[in-house]
Amino acid sequence: LQECDKKCFDNVLKHVFKAYGFNGLFKSKCGASAEGSASFFNESKFLIESEKDFNFKDEIGNMEVFKQVYKRFPHLFQILTQNLTTICQITILKQKETSIQIIIANTHLFFHPDAAHIRTIQMVCLTDQIKKIKEKIEGEGFECGVIICGDMNSVPQSSVQYMKGVDLNWQHLCWTHTGRFEWGEKYFKKETEGERIVDEDTAEMIAHSSKSSKNEEELTLEEKSVLEEVIPNLKLDIELFEASGDPPFTNFTPTFTEKLDYIFAESNKFETISK
Repeated sequence: LQECDKKCFDNVLKHVFKAYGFNGLFKSKCGASAEGSASFFNESKFLIESEKDFNFKDEIGNMEVFKQVYKRFPHLFQILTQNLTTICQITILKQKETSIQIIIANTHLFFHPDAAHIRTIQMVCLTDQIKKIKEKIEGEGFECGVIICGDMNSVPQSSVQYMKGVDLNWQHLCWTHTGRFEWGEKYFKKETEGERIVDEDTAEMIAHSSKSSKNEEELTLEEKSVLEEVIPNLKLDIELFEASGDPPFTNFTPTFTEKLDYIFAESNKFETISK
């Protein structure tokens, strides 16, 4: 679950699922947010091996692959390392019958319609963390598989293509607003006397019922030159497939109906048994 209220988890969900044999884990978003991500697993089939939850802002600034991006766009570095509250809940389960371990990542990526570049960087950070965990487990002689699920806030033709194994270079549409997007834009009101502050969660609902706030004009020659210089070629080296299938939409409002939520599983470790 994403956007799960902490009180709802503690007072309702945890107990209801427990009655049906499921143990629940919760990870709050950064800051003072009362919501986060929750995961549940069948205690008769799995044991918790470990939990590797992390805050994106603590890890994302250290990524060498984006060093030149951060240097060229310092405002982006600030957004990623100071402003965002995004977290990832990572649970390593051990199957009781086989001792095979499963790395399950659950997340809710940044929502803004003009921030596909941020979601792309978050996805790379997420998969890098998973790769480190997977390499450690396999290095200790255990077999393991990967499942990544969550609200990616990405339509199929945007950032989430990275998770599907598509090569992303500087020309991909996900990088369009890299130099244009600034914190406080449209859905975040700057703090001034007498003005109501819109928090990130409220802003997400507004954004999902609106069209992109930026002018969708073509990139200038200068913008293209900068992106070509600093954006790395990205390729996911874990082969995943969409275990959730291909529903026409996962988000439905009167003004916005699209597919934003996904479940990915490691291709050579899992197969779906029903749809």
